[in-house]
Amino acid sequence: MPLSDDGADVALIRNPLNGRFDLDCGMRGNPVYDDSETHTVLSLVLEWQGKWWADQTGKRGSRLYLLRNDTRTTRTELIAMVQEARPRSLTAASEVVVTADRVAPGRYAFDIRWKTRAGRPAAVCVPPLSY
Repeated sequence: MPLSDDGADVALIRNPLNGRFDLDCGMRGNPVYDDSETHTVLSLVLEWQGKWWADQTGKRGSRLYLLRNDTRTTRTELIAMVQEARPRSLTAASEVVVTADRVAPGRYAFDIRWKTRAGRPAAVCVPPLSY
């Protein structure tokens, strides 16, 4: 969840060599904050649902870790699981658009687009992951 009510959260940067995300620590080494909600969206999509000790509801995160077999329905299941994990701060499911591309057997890259609380469009591309 965002660190404040106005949607400010830690900013992420992508390592161009491996495609992984890290916290943006600016020129002076201090965390940088933004209102893109990228950190919120990625943490909810990539966390295992019901596995965080502080989540009393058992609904935080996604079920992506349950995908085991690469079948014809995997792309559809992946998109549905990402849609389920969307943060409650994003107002409507229709505002979250997910696309998934199969890059190799069992490896999918997906693109998530949404509108922030301020109504600005935002997007994040997740490099190929194995499920």
